[in-house]
Amino acid sequence: MIFGLAGALPYLGTTGASLYYASQAGQTAAKFTTQLDPSIAVELLNQALHVQVTYGAVMLSFLGALHWGMEFAGHGGIKGTKRLALGMAPTLLGWYTLWMPDPAMALICQWFGFTGLWYADMKATMAGWGECCVFSTD
Repeated sequence: MIFGLAGALPYLGTTGASLYYASQAGQTAAKFTTQLDPSIAVELLNQALHVQVTYGAVMLSFLGALHWGMEFAGHGGIKGTKRLALGMAPTLLGWYTLWMPDPAMALICQWFGFTGLWYADMKATMAGWGECCVFSTD
């Protein structure tokens, strides 16, 4: 659980950086004195958004790959194309978001991807897809 939550730290860090640089860019546009030059603030904002979108795509791909690993290991039984498709969908969505010209729209799509995968994982768990014979008490 700790390592899983730690995986969100880069995503949260880039969120904080994006908010800070967006604030700095907005303040300079409104002619307020800030710590950063306006062009530098905008460039750093764009870089932070790029890193966040890229990390989100990687995380979606990783979370999808877990389903492939469970399928190949036979955890919860062999489900075939259903589980393989569930594993491939977040990877394709993450890859698609890397091509989007608007990072804000890419992050929104990724949010739907993470939320949809969470829902699908909960349904799969309730259906017994994650049960493993190693933890059996038989």
